[in-house]
Amino acid sequence: LKGVPLKWHLPTGILFDLLATEEELPWALTLHLSGFPERALLPYTGESGIQSHFRQTLKQASCLRNGTAKRVNNLSVAQMEQLWTGICRGDFAKFNEVNKEILKPTQGGGEGVSEIKRLPVRVVLPHLPSPIQQPFKPYGADGELLTLQDLLVQLLPTWPKIFASVNPEAGLRDEGAGDAEAAAAAGATVDDEDGDSSHAVAFVQGIQPPLDTPVLWLCQQMACPDTMLYICVRKR
Repeated sequence: LKGVPLKWHLPTGILFDLLATEEELPWALTLHLSGFPERALLPYTGESGIQSHFRQTLKQASCLRNGTAKRVNNLSVAQMEQLWTGICRGDFAKFNEVNKEILKPTQGGGEGVSEIKRLPVRVVLPHLPSPIQQPFKPYGADGELLTLQDLLVQLLPTWPKIFASVNPEAGLRDEGAGDAEAAAAAGATVDDEDGDSSHAVAFVQGIQPPLDTPVLWLCQQMACPDTMLYICVRKR
């Protein structure tokens, strides 16, 4: 989409899934050196601001999983620096040495999985000011793993007939403060004009997972470095 400011605080792959197509590779972007769109983007203060935002998201994800952010708060300055350096340099071994300490359960097997209180998930739509985020458990009342379909139905009541149609005057909300009610108020749950529900698709890390994929599995295998799972919903 031409003329759309790119949210610097979202991973580049998420932005591509939201706004571009495979036919647009390589992705042509325009760099502006003036006229910062203050109403559309969070204030940018350089790498320190990016690192701070990353840490805050990491803490929020940890709090959702464990009910507390202690695992992130207890990281030493050296560990946090190692985590960040690993991301910046694409050094997975350096990154994962710290990341696994954040994610590892205190018990093995099924008991370790049962420790997870909520799944750190954000659903992102192309023109919604902030992601939609609500507490979401790994399991249903019947003990079965909840699926991507279950998540989308809970967070987007008109799924799969949804399109991003946010009033540009709505302004920018705090990151992570979005919810289903706010999305509906902003016009994010609008029925498809031609009634073809197949136009609404969900992407995770550049692919369309089957809707019966457990969200827990997606969180474990396809989360971003901030340990948050981002699900992009857009037109086909």
